[in-house]
Parts: sequence; structure tokens; C-alpha cells
Amino acid sequence: MSGFDGGLHEAWAQYSRYGGMPAVVALESEEEKRSRLTSFLKDTCVADVAGYDDVGKTSELEALIRVIASCA
Repeated sequence: MSGFDGGLHEAWAQYSRYGGMPAVVALESEEEKRSRLTSFLKDTCVADVAGYDDVGKTSELEALIRVIASCA
């Protein structure tokens, strides 16, 4: 499988856990992947929505995004 050293089942497990963002897939460790996704969540998702809609409670917005993402 191009860009992935493991088998098909491992590739699916990684994709279903971390998505298909090339910057995340290329990282080696689980911790690096979690860190990159957490950074993306805070710096992009929460900041953009909070800035667009003048949301004051960003911690609650972040919690809501995490709940929605965990249901997918």
C-alpha cells in the first residue's frame, strides 16, 4: 500500500483512528499523531468557529467537537 508500511488491516485501523491527513499519516509515533490532531483541533477548528461566531466558551466548544468526532 503506497505510503504505508503495514498491511491492509493495519492501514484501515490507522485511517479509522487518525483519518487521512498526510501530515498525520507520515508521523511515526501514536503520541506525535495525537499531538498533531490535538493541535489541529485547537488551532484550526476551535479557533475558526470561535472567531467566526464570537464564541466565548472555547473549552465547551472543544468538548462538543470531541463528542461529535467520537461518534463518527
